[in-house]
Amino acid sequence: MDLDRTYNKAFGELEHDLRRDIYRRQMLPGEKLSSELQLARKYHISRSTVRKALDSLADEGLITRIRGSGTFVAEKKPEMRLHSFSPTTRNHQILFLSFSTAFSEETLHMKETFGPIFDGLGQVLNAYRYNLLIGHVNTSWEPPACLLNGDVTGIVFHGHVRRDFREKYMAGLPCVGLQHIDPEIDCSWVCIDNFQRSFLAVRHLYEMGHRKIAFFLRGVEPDSLNEQRLWSFRKAMRHFGLDCPDEYCIIAPFDRVNGERRPDAELPDFSRELGIFTRPDRPTALIIQDNFPPIDCSLKKLGLRIPDDVSVVSGNNVMYSGNDHETYVCDRFREVCAEGARLMIDLIEKEDQRDCKTILLKPVLYPGNTVRSIDADISNQ
Repeated sequence: MDLDRTYNKAFGELEHDLRRDIYRRQMLPGEKLSSELQLARKYHISRSTVRKALDSLADEGLITRIRGSGTFVAEKKPEMRLHSFSPTTRNHQILFLSFSTAFSEETLHMKETFGPIFDGLGQVLNAYRYNLLIGHVNTSWEPPACLLNGDVTGIVFHGHVRRDFREKYMAGLPCVGLQHIDPEIDCSWVCIDNFQRSFLAVRHLYEMGHRKIAFFLRGVEPDSLNEQRLWSFRKAMRHFGLDCPDEYCIIAPFDRVNGERRPDAELPDFSRELGIFTRPDRPTALIIQDNFPPIDCSLKKLGLRIPDDVSVVSGNNVMYSGNDHETYVCDRFREVCAEGARLMIDLIEKEDQRDCKTILLKPVLYPGNTVRSIDADISNQ
């Protein structure tokens, strides 16, 4: 048996599992970790090996160790997930870089956002022995330290990038963009097919007898995903020969806070925006982009039930487990990230950044319990 290999594998597995659970918020700030003895037994390694793994996480700022009390998840995550590295591994570091033009750092670290990123990129990059670094650029446009220090081999990024930042910090590095295509950036892209996203939702409702279908989204900014999805919804409605009056396109405000789109501090109330559903000639169905609970609560406030009064198709980054869920379109964000990692490996291995590609992944619709079948004649009344 190769003892050195076994040691490294166990050490890496423990460190990886703890880091993943912290970033995916399966372990919350302030939560106590299992004891060194418990971790040693679980991973079949010595307590000294456990301590080395914990030392690495502590150096990253992910955990804090309190003498006499134990080890806890740090209250605030560091800006970067970095490892100490040798000159050899220094050339095998891929940076995932998110920008506040798409979402805030708080949103990045939410389980439903970070999980697909960590799993999708990490699985592919680890197979090729590349380290995954994770950073965020807020509205101050300050780059993470690894970009300044030259510790990055390539960048997978998400969000619109200001030209001066791109030219100063990203030029010359292999880059792959996710979701937000910018024609001014000459690189490869991986995105969900936004027309298919709307097409699948409209088709499902059409097949269930619905003819009056509304569309709800929050904020429409120029060149944003929401702008693309609004256009795609109208195109899908035309495809099925359905009327799409402007009042069926419901746009709720989503104000930026200090230039960032941040998670809601409390459950928002959209009953005013959804007032069209109280009219006698109301739509019978609604397509939303994500975040089903606020829509459910807002419709209930109007005295409407899902799906008895209104059928709803929502969206989600990942696939739900089990069968008790709403009808939704899965954006397959994990697969988007994995495909981005594969493109990055190709760029590095082939050493040809001119071979740019744009890959669209088809979303998947999963029927659930929020859409009911109705008579198409009734829907047209």
